[in-house]
Amino acid sequence: MNTLEQQRQRLENEIISTKERIWQIKDSKLPDLKALNLLNETIERNMQLIGMIEQHLRPVSRQQAAD
Repeated sequence: MNTLEQQRQRLENEIISTKERIWQIKDSKLPDLKALNLLNETIERNMQLIGMIEQHLRPVSRQQAAD
């Protein structure tokens, strides 16, 4: 597994733990809306980073398929 794949895996794990935290906050009696917004932004940012990583990984596989 190369560095980009490891980074993608770390971001995916962070998304999972962030979603778990969101569920905990939503289940609380007085949900902290600022925290929810921050966590949702974290998930969105990580999804964008994963998309960029996949763009870098895909051209290599496309070029190998063309050869």
